[in-house]
Amino acid sequence: MEWHEVGDRIDLRNIDFSLDDPSKPLPYEAFDFMDRRKDDKEGYQPSGILKEKYQPKGDPKKLCQNQVFVFRSHLGKFHDKGDTTVGFKELCARVNVNDRDDLERTISSHEAKVMFRMFDFVMDLMQYQQEAFVVLLADILELHNARHTSAGVELRVPRTYSELKRKVTKGANSILKNFPAPWVFEIANHACVSLKEVIRIYAALGADYAFGWDAQTGQRNKDGLNGMTAMDRLIEKIQQKMRDSEIDESMILKTNIGHLVFWSDSFLRCFIKQKDNSVWILTVTVCPPEGMESSHMYSYILAIGKSSNDHTRVTEHFMEEARELMKGFEYYSFKTNQIERVAFGMLTWNAALQNENVSTLDLCKNSHFYKLNISFWTNSMSK
Repeated sequence: MEWHEVGDRIDLRNIDFSLDDPSKPLPYEAFDFMDRRKDDKEGYQPSGILKEKYQPKGDPKKLCQNQVFVFRSHLGKFHDKGDTTVGFKELCARVNVNDRDDLERTISSHEAKVMFRMFDFVMDLMQYQQEAFVVLLADILELHNARHTSAGVELRVPRTYSELKRKVTKGANSILKNFPAPWVFEIANHACVSLKEVIRIYAALGADYAFGWDAQTGQRNKDGLNGMTAMDRLIEKIQQKMRDSEIDESMILKTNIGHLVFWSDSFLRCFIKQKDNSVWILTVTVCPPEGMESSHMYSYILAIGKSSNDHTRVTEHFMEEARELMKGFEYYSFKTNQIERVAFGMLTWNAALQNENVSTLDLCKNSHFYKLNISFWTNSMSK
């Protein structure tokens, strides 16, 4: 692949893209499954910081930042397989020039690493700490007579709090508002995100799922939960689901198959007025590698609301989405740098009961789901 770099830009016009030739990079349009704006079947609308992310100034023609991030990650890995900053460094470059629709802008990997460390550090600080940090940073740079720019360095480091907000935390073109994130919608007073979209985002960020059936190698993985008899039956059910959906047999063989483990419980935000301060969350763990079960790369929060709310509609929504995922869908794998196909099925749904124990929901009567075990966590054990 010819790589025409002019200053801080990559000339995309001189790159030969292809949808069919694996030796050539995929075009931007190939990743349109990352754009949720065209797939709003249930009328969910983005809110908060995501409103500007998905629909800046109400213009649906603006580029989807999730799609842009994945496209530049794919293109960057084609150029340099060892560069782990691809995607993020192009995001920083767009932030640097205050234009999130510029597909060609780039900075160096070193600059991206510096910006990521700042982003990661700043997001853990309170506002007054962020203000103090940027003042200290500006003083250090001034002490060393550092200029805003220097030869070969495109990145402009924030030197004021307003610049930090504009570039990192709050601006419409900031890193936070344009970093890959799922569309947030509401069901029965619960904030929710799509399971399919979360999986697509984390796969694009480097999640290496331990599939029970790996279509890339054509082998059955028997490690961990994948080695259980229930997983054998789940794989058979998923493959049959795809056949019932009239999916071509050759496509079924090319589909990775993984499992989902759901879990819900309530937590106290504080011990004052416990009835009003208890929070209910629904999480899912998606076929993690051995020892990574609790990693944020494989365990995700799908819904959050007050414990006093009725969670029935939320539960039904994600059960239905789990069924839909059995048919399979496309996603971008950062590991292979290719668009692959995957299907998932639910192994367990662990739910908090009224007696404050936790047990696995018995779903044996539903042919799509299987009950693996029943476990009880008493209050004394939790303490």
